[in-house]
Amino acid sequence: MKKILLITITFLLVSCEAKQDLSLYNTNKEVAQKMLMSYTSPTNFELFKSLIHEEIEHQSPMYGVGKIGYDKVLIDAEFYMTNFKDVTFEDAIWLPGVDETTLTPDGSVRVYGTWKGVSIATGKAFP
Repeated sequence: MKKILLITITFLLVSCEAKQDLSLYNTNKEVAQKMLMSYTSPTNFELFKSLIHEEIEHQSPMYGVGKIGYDKVLIDAEFYMTNFKDVTFEDAIWLPGVDETTLTPDGSVRVYGTWKGVSIATGKAFP
């Protein structure tokens, strides 16, 4: 019984240490970094627009808005880029996304960080 348990534990440890192919994630991360940096000062709307696919389905960060398409994504991006200044994205933590079923990397990208900037209309800084 001890041998079976030891073999099972060894098998699980070895299988968990298998290297994942992160090449698609790394490619997508480069695109995501360019897209996020297009929001920072100085902003670059044309770069942002060139990185967005016309069939995008985006979960809006605005409360109650839900999923939006290409035209609304561009309108929102232009709003943020023209109504705020001195924008930075700091302390970024980039992580590979995973398939919800297999829990293996699927090429998607997650990022966590802190946006800072100043509202042009009010002069108030955020966060």
